Amino acid sequence: MEKSESALIQFVVDSVRQAPADDAPFHHLQFDRIFPDDFYAQMLEAMPVGEDYRAMSGKSKVGSSRPDGKPTRAKIDLFPEYVRHLPPKNAQSGIEPVASCVPKSCNLLSLNGLAPGLKGRFGENFAKVNMYPVPILTRDIPGYRIFKHTTVFGKG
Repeated sequence: MEKSESALIQFVVDSVRQAPADDAPFHHLQFDRIFPDDFYAQMLEAMPVGEDYRAMSGKSKVGSSRPDGKPTRAKIDLFPEYVRHLPPKNAQSGIEPVASCVPKSCNLLSLNGLAPGLKGRFGENFAKVNMYPVPILTRDIPGYRIFKHTTVFGKG
């Protein structure tokens, strides 16, 4: 792993460790900065265009409040098989490092700030639940509304 990747990973881990928690309306962490400023600027510069995204499944697939019927939420799964189809400026300068090194290298489940939410969802032995990160770049489009996910117990 390159030094820059290990520094990025450490910055993300430190950001998660230092993030304040809130319990309303459910346990979550609040981030002010999760990436270094220079890397975040690169990510914004490399942000994919709307056509690079695909509609998400479920209620957000068809926009009920959009007159054109287009989805109100779209995503790019940040796995190599999807990222490699993006233009080089997108894949190499902003998205690929996050997709390839950060989720795989940070054991985010071991960071204490996430423990209360995971414990509430999976019980006392939440650390033994076999989970893995699924990095997704999500684009919310005007008209999207998020509701409580009461039926999805398998996701952390």
